[in-house]
Amino acid sequence: FCMMQYEVSTLQDFEFINAVFRALDEAVECAGLFKYQHVSSGNTHNYIVTCPRVCNLFDFELQNEEYPYESYYREMLALGFELQRIVAEAIAQVSAPQTTWAP
Repeated sequence: FCMMQYEVSTLQDFEFINAVFRALDEAVECAGLFKYQHVSSGNTHNYIVTCPRVCNLFDFELQNEEYPYESYYREMLALGFELQRIVAEAIAQVSAPQTTWAP
């Protein structure tokens, strides 16, 4: 899916890819997690998500709390399934480009 970003040739293509990434970003935000970055290098494409603790290194109150392993694990797992669902729906739409995609 991420390879499509290099094949954008029309405004419709751009709007489609933008809608997909916007949906991914919104799912991450709703999960209470953070998108760290989207990295592309050659044929490797990564959408990196992290827990709040990693994105708030200088929040000493948060850093001193006990690490909520189970909570973050469940949130990341649920988010992973949601991101897969969003991408699968988007890929299904590629075969019907005349249709407007919405998550």
